[in-house]
Amino acid sequence: MAAPSLESISSSSVLVSWSAPRRPNGIITQYVIERRLFTDSFTSAPVTVTTASPRGQVYLYLDTKQVYQYVDDSPSLTPFTRYQYRVAAQTIAGLTYSPWTNVITHSASQYCNIAKTCYLQRSADNRQKKSDTLYMQHRTLKHR
Repeated sequence: MAAPSLESISSSSVLVSWSAPRRPNGIITQYVIERRLFTDSFTSAPVTVTTASPRGQVYLYLDTKQVYQYVDDSPSLTPFTRYQYRVAAQTIAGLTYSPWTNVITHSASQYCNIAKTCYLQRSADNRQKKSDTLYMQHRTLKHR
């Protein structure tokens, strides 16, 4: 099974994407996503993030490229921290694991929008203030 693709989408959430194994050892009954904390001097024991049926759960979807996706937004995720994820496909014969893949969550002052463009939080606040100012100016001009 190929390694999952990981993307930090905020300081406390990670998008995990993976494809079904090319040669599964039978019918896949579920996927298991595991995460562990990873540093230069310490690796924690794996924690099961979720288990899901490949036949369509609310939190999983299969897009047109046959890729499964899951957003891990567990409260245990912390800003600017390195984690490793792996996915396992379970069949009657057992589990087949992908290799571990690394990701670092964003710092607490960053966020990403749906288009995956990241901003510093301060910039987002400035854009909002500018937008509010322009709205108030427009309102003032309209009512003169």
